[in-house]
Amino acid sequence: MKTPPLKNIHFTNPKLWSKRNKIIAAIVAAILVLTGITGAVVTSHIQHKKDCQARSVAFADKLTQLDQSTAKAHDALATVDESVKEGEGSRLAHTQGFTLAPEGQSATAELNDAIAKADEAKTSEAAKASAEASKCLSKQDVTDAEAAVKAVDDKTQSFINARDAYRLTKATDEANSTMDAAKSNLAQAQKDAADQIGAVDADSQMASDGNIKGAYDALKSVEGESHSLSTTVTTSSYDEAVASIEKAKTVDQKANDIKKDLESLKNAVNTYQEAKAAQAAAASRSARSYGSTGGSQARSYSNGGGSTSGGGSSNSGGGSSSSSGYRSESQQDGFDFDKWTREHSIGKDQIKPGMKCFIVGNGRYMCS
Repeated sequence: MKTPPLKNIHFTNPKLWSKRNKIIAAIVAAILVLTGITGAVVTSHIQHKKDCQARSVAFADKLTQLDQSTAKAHDALATVDESVKEGEGSRLAHTQGFTLAPEGQSATAELNDAIAKADEAKTSEAAKASAEASKCLSKQDVTDAEAAVKAVDDKTQSFINARDAYRLTKATDEANSTMDAAKSNLAQAQKDAADQIGAVDADSQMASDGNIKGAYDALKSVEGESHSLSTTVTTSSYDEAVASIEKAKTVDQKANDIKKDLESLKNAVNTYQEAKAAQAAAASRSARSYGSTGGSQARSYSNGGGSTSGGGSSNSGGGSSSSSGYRSESQQDGFDFDKWTREHSIGKDQIKPGMKCFIVGNGRYMCS
């Protein structure tokens, strides 16, 4: 059979097609329709599978978020756990009494309730996921988990806000009370130091004493430093309140440093005054002893030497007796007369012509 020329086939006019061409065209059309239907079904199935996978992932993510939110809630509760000391573990400072305070009780109860509901939601969602393991989860399946996550997060933040406000109040109270006490302590220490410094300044002989000068300089230095300390309390934030507490401790420590150096200066002054008093007492007693003997021994040495008569020896013994009596009195008040005599008197061989001397006992002489 001879094929008609292509130009004789009327592709755009089915009325001119032969019966055979019409059959072929119908078959081709049917194939195209079936192919389109099959493609649509396959595409729909693939998209449905993707949607199911995405929902499964979203569901798992929500359960993970729920676990994380619940963990954060428990961490927040641990910061006020009064079964451990402040500063130990997760326990924060200035949380003492929070769980008993009205705001603490309310915040704690609401957070615990949110945690309990979150645990219930997790159990429910897990059971639902297990029951529909062979099915495609709907979007509704993650709604409960989402609500539980939001509830726990919100209550956790509310708890933290209440806790932090409580801590700021407690830290502010401590900063104010600690600084008040420190300022009072410092003021008293400064006054006492100024009084003692003034007493030394008024006695030039005392101020020139080596032991007193060292203690005096140390006290004056630390007392001067104390006037540059800041005693301002700022509590606009928790960190500022804590810094003010540390500032108050610094002020209090400076007051204690002043007291320590003040005590050192007082001890030095007391030692100086005791020595002066002992010197004056010894001189007075020796002068009385000298007067009772008519000054014979003093005269014997004031003219440049000479032998001491028997009477002088007797008087010397009397002087020694007098000195012994003073030593007995001095030992009762803790003063070592013998030591003082050795340090402030001279021996017979050290007496020079022109010196006026009197015996203070034990072969020692006070001379001028």
